[in-house]
Amino acid sequence: MVYGDRSGFIKPYPLRERKLVFTTVPRLYRDVGFPARMITDSAKEFVQGKFGAEVRKTGTTLSHVEAHTPRLNYIEMRMGHLKQKNKGAMRKKNTPVRLWDDCAILQADIMSLTFQPGRLWNESRVPTSMIYGDTQDISPYVEFEWYQPVWAWCPKQSSTDHRVMARWLRPTTDFGMMLTYKLITEKASFVHRSSVQPVTEEELRQDEIQERIRNMDNKIKDMLNCPTQNELEAEDYDESGTHYYDSLPVYESYEDDTERTSQQPEADDVHWEEFDRYLSTEVVLPHGLLQQ
Repeated sequence: MVYGDRSGFIKPYPLRERKLVFTTVPRLYRDVGFPARMITDSAKEFVQGKFGAEVRKTGTTLSHVEAHTPRLNYIEMRMGHLKQKNKGAMRKKNTPVRLWDDCAILQADIMSLTFQPGRLWNESRVPTSMIYGDTQDISPYVEFEWYQPVWAWCPKQSSTDHRVMARWLRPTTDFGMMLTYKLITEKASFVHRSSVQPVTEEELRQDEIQERIRNMDNKIKDMLNCPTQNELEAEDYDESGTHYYDSLPVYESYEDDTERTSQQPEADDVHWEEFDRYLSTEVVLPHGLLQQ
């Protein structure tokens, strides 16, 4: 479920099933506040069931756009941009596809914290400043990038700190008392830690560290039991490396069987009496079901 507004703010809440869409409403109210009006499409999850009751609990007006008119809902365009950024980030890091939800949350936060051209109004401030009314802190997003290898300090025992390698996913606000990050470790388990450091460039040049990263990625992929984004997209190519779009037949443009032999006369050579019958003539063109 993805929420948004005209300022460009966008907030996704991944769900296991569409029928659970009503559970995102309290989370939205907790994170953002109570909107005066909410507009959705005409899907049955919004028109029927518990969603409408949850929305109206706080006095929010719920309305729906006309069926088969997705362009009337401006969040559709933002969702398209989010999907593009999400696939691009996962493709760059060759991420397992089951981690798409964490990547989507991260990309949506970055979109809401940065200037986005093409917004409908008030482009002088970023979307989150329009929502919350103050300058937002971007520090949780500037030190790491999606799926970056990091070191995390995980307590192996109550009195012992143990450094483990992990992949950075995103900042989290539901765990810890300070800035906390969500990570996936080399054992393919999700942890939330505040003590996180990037793997340095010098370490990345070491054969031992490179081998450890490869082993970690293989373990994560095996535990998640899914292909990576690049492997998924590679299915669109055949053995010769040709994309299935490129293998579609290409037909020659249609042309008339006969060539025109006569030439159009110059306007100065035509006497006005010859085209006088066209004066005051109206051109009728089809417009919908009518002729206008």
